[in-house]
Amino acid sequence: MDAMAKTLNMWRQEGLPAIIQRGLKRLIRPFFETNSAFWFTRDLSAPLPEISPRCPVEIDLSSADETIGWLRNHRERWVFNQREVEIGLKEKHYFANVKCGGRIVGYAKVGKNKIYIHDYRKVLAFPRDCVFIYDTYVIPEYRGLRIAPYLVAQIMSFLKNDGVKRLGCHIPPWNIASMRVYEGLGFTRSKYVRYVKLLGLKVFTAKPGIA
Repeated sequence: MDAMAKTLNMWRQEGLPAIIQRGLKRLIRPFFETNSAFWFTRDLSAPLPEISPRCPVEIDLSSADETIGWLRNHRERWVFNQREVEIGLKEKHYFANVKCGGRIVGYAKVGKNKIYIHDYRKVLAFPRDCVFIYDTYVIPEYRGLRIAPYLVAQIMSFLKNDGVKRLGCHIPPWNIASMRVYEGLGFTRSKYVRYVKLLGLKVFTAKPGIA
């Protein structure tokens, strides 16, 4: 979809204010950019929760190509990031998907070693005993069916059986629904990280998680 078609589509779906907001972001992005997130951790040696989804689903952690193909063609373009995929395949990340009736309805990107964090435009290195979920998503029409917590719980069980000690994730402050999902699964806030890029200089600040 070219730029004009994208703009017309946004006009129909979100209106003029969204177009203006995106235009302003693009104008200032070369000079100023900021992002923040809560980082959560989960000790996998602790008992794991038993979660049942409200519809029959199947979890697949081994079909990276299928998941990546779905990401690449999904209508919400932000779900696919080329740099994420390049690093993920190189480091043997898990691109898990969840299906209902044979149709992919969600996914999780589960990384180890080195992970490209798009919010920070940076590759971060993680300890060997720590795995990190850097994105989870369920399509809108399947939300509220406990699919996301079931997917994460299954990932936790798989990793624990594989000898992983700690699992982490990061969630922006506005995403209250995701924070409730992860906290309900026993994750705790470990720190609050803010990223700022000003005139090309990148600065990270971190402080203990805010209750």
